[in-house]
Amino acid sequence: MKTIIKLTAILTVALLMAGCGESLEDTYKDYSGDGTSIRYTGRCRNISVTGGWQRIVVNWTNNVDPIIKNVKIVWKFEDEADSVYLPAGTTEYSIDHIGSEPLGDRSFEITLCSVSAQGIESLSDIVYGRPYTYTHEEVQAFNRLVSSAYKIHDRVVLTFLPWQEGISEAHLTYTKSDGSQGHLELTPEQVAQDYYMLEDHVDNSKPIVVYRTAKLETCVDEIEFQPFEFDDSRVFNSDFIEDLRRQFGFDEIPDGWVEQQKVLYLDAKSYNSFIDLLNFPNLKKIVLGSRRYFPESEVDDEEYAQNVVMDADGSNFALQVMHELNGLTVERYNKHYPQLEVTDFFTEMGQPKEPVKKLIDLTGKTFTVDPEDEMGYNSHLDRLTDGDYSTFWQPRSTSEAYQYQLSLDLGEVKTVRGVKIVQRNWENEQEQMVAPKSCRILVSENGAEWYYATYLENYPLGAANGEMNYIDFPFAFPARFVMLMVPSGFYFTLNFTSLAEISLY
Repeated sequence: MKTIIKLTAILTVALLMAGCGESLEDTYKDYSGDGTSIRYTGRCRNISVTGGWQRIVVNWTNNVDPIIKNVKIVWKFEDEADSVYLPAGTTEYSIDHIGSEPLGDRSFEITLCSVSAQGIESLSDIVYGRPYTYTHEEVQAFNRLVSSAYKIHDRVVLTFLPWQEGISEAHLTYTKSDGSQGHLELTPEQVAQDYYMLEDHVDNSKPIVVYRTAKLETCVDEIEFQPFEFDDSRVFNSDFIEDLRRQFGFDEIPDGWVEQQKVLYLDAKSYNSFIDLLNFPNLKKIVLGSRRYFPESEVDDEEYAQNVVMDADGSNFALQVMHELNGLTVERYNKHYPQLEVTDFFTEMGQPKEPVKKLIDLTGKTFTVDPEDEMGYNSHLDRLTDGDYSTFWQPRSTSEAYQYQLSLDLGEVKTVRGVKIVQRNWENEQEQMVAPKSCRILVSENGAEWYYATYLENYPLGAANGEMNYIDFPFAFPARFVMLMVPSGFYFTLNFTSLAEISLY
């Protein structure tokens, strides 16, 4: 009878362990050669790791084996390792250091096993975990919400980046002109405005700081980002920098120069935005399209004769702010930048006057071209210097794209201050797409050593019908040889190009 009761008890314990998701293999793994059972300590189950803020959280389900005294966790990265013994029954542990140092942005191998009172370890399980830190790519993917803080006298203009899912709270702090603390709560609605000027007058010698907290779906902790403090550096869009480099040769725009500018001439075919004007604290006037010269008949040509600005809202906002703070006025020639809102501080100027230049006499001078005209074909290179805008040079149409190298020998060294390039008048509007949109201009005294004559190696050209491009060199060059490199354009299945005139002054 006692034997039956004992067997029943053993069976009950076994069934209980099976009901808890355990297996007899967890405790009775094998038999020795003499038939004696070898006792193994029960393993933990359902082990998982989750990244937290500068920590790794490990969770598991304990084994019901009554001989378990501790749970041992070991974590290591390369040659560094650390470990902890936890009381039996513990189901969670937060790893936040290795030795005396924080974990850092690294992936750790984590080993977990049960340990009996006699020190016998169960079979171990290995998992991997990585904490969230400021250098984690998911953390860095969060933007700072405030893209720019433009400081204009005692006012601040903000531009925003999109509100990202997961951001729980954000605000901006600053110091008012009276010394008190200013605060702007950032919300999805506020950020959706894209642009905003602080209502307060601000002490711009004091920090402007953005604070953010966010909750990542895969992180157990809420993340408080490092505060971002705006400095006094000015940030420009790349296309705006490129246009200032074209005009002034700047690789980096000097702060002192920016502060001195009261008038800007903007003539580029396309700008992303005029928001960059907020970088000029003393700007009083901008002049639009005054340096593009083409016949009045072309004014309504939206594709080739009208400069554009892509971000109309941001550009109109910037102009309005600068008018409010500085009394900015706008002079616009022809119909350039039609995306802008015409206000009472706009003046429509009509057609710009063509500049007066002293042209170098090219009578009897003819360009050569590489690649040369094929036998039997005449591209009429002589027409580039005949003074007649109704005639034109046009190389043969080819299946290959070319960079045509047009070279001119002046016969003697002369002082050259610029080049005038005249686009031809196209009868076929579709063919006009091959009109050169840029060229390279080089000069040489001896034909061996060549120098770019402009700040930009690839100088942009206006491509309206009959447009006259005056390209002033930053220096007066002594030159006998002048070279223009003109790319072909693509029209349906063919490559070709054309120009009406090239003059020097």
